[in-house]
Amino acid sequence: MKPLRLMWVLAAMLLWGAVGRADDVITNVMSPVASYQYPNDIGSEAVTNGGLVSPFASYQYPSDLGSEGLTNGGLMSPIASYQYFEWPGNDVLQLNSSPLASYYYQYLNALSLLVVPTDRLPKTAETTPAIAYPYPTLLQLKRFEGGSFTSTPGFPPDLSKMAVVLTHGWNSNPDLWAKDMAALMVSRMGAAAPNIFAWDWRDAAQSGPCDPGTPESRTAVEGAVLGQALMAKLGLDYAQPVHFVGSSLGTLVNAAAADYLHTTTAKGAGAYSPSKTHVTLFDEAEIAKDVHCTQFALKIGQLLTKLGNPLAPKTPSDHPLPKEFAWADNYVSAFGVFHENAANVLLTNGLPTSAPDFGALVDAITEFHGYPYRWYTNSIGNPAGNSALMGFRWSFEQNSLAPVPAVRTAFVQASSGSELDLVEKDYDEVRDMLKQRIAKFRSAAYSAIGQVAEDAVAVYGQVTTEVLTVGPPVGSGDAIMNWVVNLFTGGSGGGGLAPRPKNAGDGTNVPAYAWIPLVVPSNAVAMSFDFKIQGEWSDDYVAAALNGTNCLSLAGGRLETNVLLSSGPIDVVAMAGQTNEFFVGIVGGTSTNAQLTVQDVWFYTVAAPSLQTGPNGSVLSVSWPLSGQGFELQSTTNLSDRSSWAAVTNAPAIVDLQNMVTNAVSGSSMFYRLRKQ
Repeated sequence: MKPLRLMWVLAAMLLWGAVGRADDVITNVMSPVASYQYPNDIGSEAVTNGGLVSPFASYQYPSDLGSEGLTNGGLMSPIASYQYFEWPGNDVLQLNSSPLASYYYQYLNALSLLVVPTDRLPKTAETTPAIAYPYPTLLQLKRFEGGSFTSTPGFPPDLSKMAVVLTHGWNSNPDLWAKDMAALMVSRMGAAAPNIFAWDWRDAAQSGPCDPGTPESRTAVEGAVLGQALMAKLGLDYAQPVHFVGSSLGTLVNAAAADYLHTTTAKGAGAYSPSKTHVTLFDEAEIAKDVHCTQFALKIGQLLTKLGNPLAPKTPSDHPLPKEFAWADNYVSAFGVFHENAANVLLTNGLPTSAPDFGALVDAITEFHGYPYRWYTNSIGNPAGNSALMGFRWSFEQNSLAPVPAVRTAFVQASSGSELDLVEKDYDEVRDMLKQRIAKFRSAAYSAIGQVAEDAVAVYGQVTTEVLTVGPPVGSGDAIMNWVVNLFTGGSGGGGLAPRPKNAGDGTNVPAYAWIPLVVPSNAVAMSFDFKIQGEWSDDYVAAALNGTNCLSLAGGRLETNVLLSSGPIDVVAMAGQTNEFFVGIVGGTSTNAQLTVQDVWFYTVAAPSLQTGPNGSVLSVSWPLSGQGFELQSTTNLSDRSSWAAVTNAPAIVDLQNMVTNAVSGSSMFYRLRKQ
C-alpha cells in the first residue's frame, strides 16, 4: 500500500466567532471575542512580546513543549486555551484543556490515510457482543445452607459476617467442587463460618470441547449481574470483607463482579471497598479468549500458545483480577499465568506430558486444570499439616489478611512430602519455568502488519489518522506501513473532522467512529490490535467489529489510561484473502474528553509443523508438535516417485507433549513427510 497524504482542510470555530483556513499554516483569525495569530517564525519578537492578545482568550506557542513557560501556564485563558502538537499521540496531549473550549490542530505535513466524513452510525451488532443464551438473572446467586446451595434459603444472610463467593468455570457447576469446599469451610469454622455464595452460570458456561471462547465472551455480562445479585442480597451499605474464589473462566466472572461492586457510585449506590476484597484464582483461563472451533489447528495454536507471549498483558475484559483489591493469591496448573500484583503458586504434581493419543491427553490436561481447587480444599482441611506457605491460611476468614505473603512472590510444589508443601523461589525463575512448560505446546507463528485497502476511511465525529513507515520497501517497492487512528469525543455538530469545542452549549456530546477497509492476508488465522485510552470516559465503551459483528466491547471505566493494551487474538479464518471492514469507536458519547488510539494491527498464521527424527533404542522415532493436528505422517522409500508416498499406519502417541511415531529400523532408506489432510 502506498502512503496516502492528508487530503482534508482543518476548520476551527472558537466560541462564537471566526473561521480561518490556509494551505500550510493558519495566519490570521480575528474576532471581537478571541484573537489569534500564527507566525511562521516561532521565535519571533511578536510572539515573545505577546503578539497574541485578547481580553477573553490568550495564546502562546513554545518551541519546547517541556519549557518552563508551558509548565508555568504559557497556555492560559479564563475562557479558551489552545495547544499545537506535531504528533497527536504525544503524551502531552492530555494537557489540552479549558473550562469552556479546547482546540486541536494536527501537523499538516503528517502522512495520513484518506479520511472522508460520514453521517453513518454504527449498528447495534457492531458495538454490542451478541448474546445467544438466556440473559443471567439474580436467581443464579445461591447461598450455602443445610449442605447444599439454594436460591431460596430459609433465612437471610448475617450482615455482621463476611461473604465468600465461589464461581465455577467452563463446562462446570457449583456441585462439582464448590459444594465440597463450602461444606469443609463450615465444618472447619463452625459458628464463625461466613456467608457462602455460589454463582451458578452452568448454562452460559457450556460449549463444545473446542470452543472455550464462547463462554469466555459471556463472563463480563455474568460478572455484572453477579455484582447486582450480591448487592441485592447484602445491601447497599454492606461493609464486611468479600472473598471471591474462582476457577477457570469463573475468575473472569468474579473480576467483573468485583469491579461492578467497587464502582457502583455511578449507579446511585455506595461502592463496596476494594480494601476489603480478596481474590483467589484457580488456574485462571484468560487464555480462552476468542478460541473457537473454526479451525482445529487454530484452536490448538490459540489455546496452547496464545499465538504469542502467553504472559503478555491482556485486556481487562478477559483479566482475572479486578482493577482494585486488597490481596490476591494465584494457583497455576495447566493454563494460568503469573501476575505481578499477586502471590503465585506453580503446581506441578500430575502435570501430564504423555498419553496414548491426543484425546487422552486432552482429558488429562482437563483433569490437571481442576487440580488447584482440589489443592486449596485440602489446605482448608489441613491448615497445620504442611509448611502453610500458601492456601486457606492466608484469607480474611483465617487472619483478616494480616499479614500475607507479598505480591510478586512465587512458590513451587516441593518434590517430596505433602502435596501442600511449597518452596519459595525467585519470581522470574519460576515464571521462566512456566514459560518452558507452555513452550512444549508451541508451534511457530508468523505475523504481518495489517494493510489498509486504497479506499477512504469513513469517520464520524473527531477522528485523525497517521501513517508510520516501519520497514524497508518490499517486493515492487512499497514500504511496509503501520498506521494509527485517533478518536476523540467532543461537542455536538454532526460528522466531520473539524476541531470543535468540548461543549457546544447544547449539553450533548458527540461519539467518534471509524470504518477502515482492512486487507486480511490469505493465510491469516487470527489478528490482534493494540489500543490506548486517555481522558475521562464516564460510561463510554471501546468497541471494535469486523464486517458488522462486534469482536471487542470494553467499558472505559474498567481500563487503565495511558497504557497500551492488546485486543488478544481474533479469529479471521473466514475473512482470509478478502478486504474486510474494521470498525472502531468510542460508543456512548457521554464523555467530553475521551480519546482512543488504535494501532499495531497484526495478522498471524500458524506455521506448518516440522518433523524431527532420531534413534530410540532399536527403533526410529519421528515426532512433530501437538499444534500439527490435521497433518498426516507419510513415508516412502523412493523420493523420485511422487505417487509412492503412503500414510504411516501407526497411530501417534503423545510423548513429552509431542506427537511421536516409532518404526523398526530396516536395511533400506525411508523418507518421511507431513501432509495436510
